[in-house]
Amino acid sequence: MAETSLASLQSLAAFPFQSQRMLIECQTQIFRDHSRAEFWARFDAAGVPPALAYAVETIDRLEEVAAFLQATTTHGRPIISILKAHFRAILFHDAEAAQTFGRSLEALGADLVASGGEVQGLSIALLRRQLQYLEWFQLTQQSLLNVFLRQIDAKADALCRGEFSEPCLEATLTWVRTTLLPRAEALFCPTQATIAYQDILSLQVYEAFVTLRIKELFAMVKDFPESLPGVADLANALARTHRERDLVGCFRQALQARLLQPGVATNSIIDLYTRTIKTFRILDDRGVLLEGVSGLIDDYLKKRKDTVRCIVASLTDDQNGDLFEELGRDGMDGDPDEWQPDPIEADPRKTARSRAHDDILSILVNIYGTKELFVNEYRLMLADRLLLNKEYQTDRDLRTLELLKLRFGDEPLQQCDIMVKDVEESKRVQTNVPSVVDATIVSEHFWPPFQAEDVQLHPRLLAEIDAYKKSYHVLKNPRTLEWVPSLGSVELELELNDHVIAFTCTPIQATIIAHFQDTESWAVAELALAMEMDEAVLQRHALFWVHQGVLSATDDTLQLQTAFAPRAMPSLEVDVADSAVSSDRQLEQEVEVLQSYIIGMLSNFESLPLARIHTMLSTFARSGPTPYDKTTAELAAILRTLVTRGRLEYIGGQYQLQK
Repeated sequence: MAETSLASLQSLAAFPFQSQRMLIECQTQIFRDHSRAEFWARFDAAGVPPALAYAVETIDRLEEVAAFLQATTTHGRPIISILKAHFRAILFHDAEAAQTFGRSLEALGADLVASGGEVQGLSIALLRRQLQYLEWFQLTQQSLLNVFLRQIDAKADALCRGEFSEPCLEATLTWVRTTLLPRAEALFCPTQATIAYQDILSLQVYEAFVTLRIKELFAMVKDFPESLPGVADLANALARTHRERDLVGCFRQALQARLLQPGVATNSIIDLYTRTIKTFRILDDRGVLLEGVSGLIDDYLKKRKDTVRCIVASLTDDQNGDLFEELGRDGMDGDPDEWQPDPIEADPRKTARSRAHDDILSILVNIYGTKELFVNEYRLMLADRLLLNKEYQTDRDLRTLELLKLRFGDEPLQQCDIMVKDVEESKRVQTNVPSVVDATIVSEHFWPPFQAEDVQLHPRLLAEIDAYKKSYHVLKNPRTLEWVPSLGSVELELELNDHVIAFTCTPIQATIIAHFQDTESWAVAELALAMEMDEAVLQRHALFWVHQGVLSATDDTLQLQTAFAPRAMPSLEVDVADSAVSSDRQLEQEVEVLQSYIIGMLSNFESLPLARIHTMLSTFARSGPTPYDKTTAELAAILRTLVTRGRLEYIGGQYQLQK
């Protein structure tokens, strides 16, 4: 039929409708019986170019016949277009075959775009004309579009991967506009549809950029603030792609795999948490994205015993503490005209106002839901700092304390105020009491319990201390001092084998070496008896002098080294406890104080629930040196301690006295 001459078709002009139908049916059968097999044979043998050329040739042979029959009818749709549609449907009826052709066409398009010339005798212009002639653009549109989308993915990866310190999103967009878009126009025809392709390609830049940066977000957070330009680019891309949920999910996985692990130090977790907060505030100033990841970190930090101490240490370190600068910041209200409604994934329990203005310090404090833990930890750390402050300098501590008052209020920090004033008063006392002894005089009820050891100091040390106490009594009559003998430090010089060496040690260590001024050899048991302390504790403290080469030790004897020679680099560090105050002992004191209140209540009431005990303590135990300020969770821990000790019973949600 395709080769039939026009002369032989003149007789069909009298029956135009039947002639068109006959032509279409006959040619469709030829497509099925012959053309389809030939097309795929050429495709399998040499790829897309010869297969396309055959398809164009097949349709071209039908042009003259179709045009003749078209002239004999008023049918709206061109006959050649109908034949093209039938040919296309027969060729690509098999979905798998259509996908295979699409992948090959995509690979060919990528080669053409990359080379800018011809591939297998086919250029971009010729490919466009063939697809346009065959009316295959709708069929091949996605494959051709994928060519440019893959180019964008590769370019974004090459320009942006690992580069956070410089903005690179705009550079990728510029490359698309100046380089890739002209090639797309050459393939997709310069029509109004080009505008749509331009939008698609621009959007793909943002999609590719977000996909890359989501995987790199953990590294960007670690590099913050150096990664600030990259974070700003990501915020811009997120506004176009709205892939916040993907970002949160991927970052949570990175946190669990790379940060929230037993081998990572708590300080490192807190440091990266603060950087996460700063980064996510740039990505979303409403705080909704941060909500999606902060809960995961909060829950993990709650399980770490040193979380509060690490936060407070960073908070009060004005030299190297990352959180110290947060103390001086105050959340300011934003412009009400810039208000935006919360997205549907926002936590309904928080308002937009509270979410937006929670600063880093507030977020960290809210890990535990109460500021009392942080205030108490600060009190312990402040006590250590003040007790180690030999110069009685309190300016830095006073400044930090005033900043903390702005955050936590005056009342919770009242005891800390008194502690600082005690040190300032100790400085004034020291100027009026001439002595070789320097003392920090504290108000017992306002300081944490001291982690002291029982010891009988050497008489020469006691003589100096007693002289100081008498001078103080004269100055501050009728006040007296109660000395804590194991705390503090002693500076002394030892003359051994014509060498004079200066040491700084604890009072217990000074007492040990002072006894060797009288006797060069001591049995451990005898020296322990003289110092009124346990033998094992004595040996632990004596190790300081053994390591310095001053004493030698056997199983039960300590001997002065008469052949002492100073070491090249002697260690002069004081072997002291990690802290002069004890949080465990403080808890023990709190249990003892509250125990009398609780037992008194349960003596009058047969049994009480936790909430009722908490309410009654808040009402009746608010005064005194240690006013009740516990949360229900802290009270529950104290009640469990009393149950463990056999003082209380817990039955059916009620506490009662042990029977």
